[in-house]
Amino acid sequence: MARRLFPFNRFIGLDTVTSPTNMSERFFVELDGAYVDFRGQIVRGPGVDNTGQGTTKIYNIAHFGSEYIIEYEYDGTDIDIRSPNNVIFNGAFTASTAAITPISIVNFDQKQFSFMEGHVPKYWDGSAYQSATTTNASSLGRYPDGGHAVNILNRLAVAGIPNKPTEIHISVQDSFDDWRTNTSSGTTPAATDGLILDVKNQFSSNDVIKGLAVLEGDKLVIFGQNETLVYLADTNINQWQIARDFRVPIGIFGRNTAVNVGTDVFFCSRFGIHSLRRAASGLTLETIMLSREIQDKFQEAVQSCPTTGERQEPHAVWDGEIGQYHVFFPRDFTTPTGTNETFDRLTFTYEPGVGRGGFRSFSFSPLTNISCASFFARPDTSAQISALQVGTWGNGTGDGQDLTRGSKPAQADMSIRTPLLSLNTPDQYKMFKRLIVRAVGTADFTITVFDQDNNNLQSTTVRPEADSFSSTTGISGDQTRPIDIPIPHRAKAISLQFTTTSSSNNDYDVVGELRILDFALVVDIK
Repeated sequence: MARRLFPFNRFIGLDTVTSPTNMSERFFVELDGAYVDFRGQIVRGPGVDNTGQGTTKIYNIAHFGSEYIIEYEYDGTDIDIRSPNNVIFNGAFTASTAAITPISIVNFDQKQFSFMEGHVPKYWDGSAYQSATTTNASSLGRYPDGGHAVNILNRLAVAGIPNKPTEIHISVQDSFDDWRTNTSSGTTPAATDGLILDVKNQFSSNDVIKGLAVLEGDKLVIFGQNETLVYLADTNINQWQIARDFRVPIGIFGRNTAVNVGTDVFFCSRFGIHSLRRAASGLTLETIMLSREIQDKFQEAVQSCPTTGERQEPHAVWDGEIGQYHVFFPRDFTTPTGTNETFDRLTFTYEPGVGRGGFRSFSFSPLTNISCASFFARPDTSAQISALQVGTWGNGTGDGQDLTRGSKPAQADMSIRTPLLSLNTPDQYKMFKRLIVRAVGTADFTITVFDQDNNNLQSTTVRPEADSFSSTTGISGDQTRPIDIPIPHRAKAISLQFTTTSSSNNDYDVVGELRILDFALVVDIK
């Protein structure tokens, strides 16, 4: 019998589709409260520090300028808007606990506009709130009161207007209060005039608009329930035209899941996460599925979203600092647990590579309260906010918070489990001897060993030994002293579970950071 060392490293992430007995050993069957980074190492997820201003549920959250956050707070009756200097627009939007229509937020002309279907839009100009009004209305006769809005080529485009489910109203260029479509009453509108697009006949089925996005700066993406269209925009309104070589039989699920990632647009359908992008040929557009490895888990999250009640749609954000697309799925809140509500957070870590390759990794974590987020790339280190801020949704206890990356923030529990590690001999018994783990950080963690029949063989709590750690920048360097654990068990295969745990040692606790670099098994094998 020969003693061999089997190393495991350069991990990929979560796979909930492949059978654990056939899965690549670089994947995980469970990856909660952690993610795999670009180096293929396991990193405990960031924590949350309370920096909120309000005391009610946060329905949406958005950056204004480079330093400030605007919160949309729901008190059970109305949605109030809270500005960075604590100015409150009480009752900005009326809402009912039976259903709240999602809010679209868009920056235009140094103002932040918020749109909610059937309501007069509101905007913040840096010092005061205003209700959007116009004396230059289009045939609508009022300011477009839709729930979907984007800024494209210095125009506001608004859809989701009551009783006009397939229309998009586009403002006059460089104007937020002029919606006239033919200022000269001539045969051809002026190049800078507004426009009303009705895409009813562009949809191949009886569809309605469920969201808008902007691709490559000059393409208006129109999401239906079952189909996605693209209009080619132009500074000359008379040159706008449908992209006839592109239409996708996939609609959006959650208007606030559409986010810009580089030159792509990521969005969620009921089937998965998709990327709308330019094809490799450069001649046309394409959409690709990104979430095949977690398809069943994604479907479970979609089906858990309530069909009635306050929160019904997921919310997404792109964290440009780490390269992560977070999707917050509300669970069915019919029977809340305790005083708080639970969301599922899907994290897609993505780094574009050369050509169409790159790094892709998934993790899935249950979260308490955190329902939405906003990201702004800090221009310098003097900014007073984190790059990523989240909003909470508790039992009247929500507020804005920072999703931080250092200083031992309060973090969710971490639980990771490998597939069955059979060492390429699934039918052969082996004598496992030792587990060697390299880890750095400030959090104790427990390693549990299971056999091929899911019997719990042992649990051991260990402490990472890092050569250096910075509370400001995180772990510095990868030089560690390996953790050596005896695992004297005879089995065909084993599965390892890594979970964070509390400790009586004040220097190591449940709120600490943790990075697992790799591990190895020492095995006697024929």
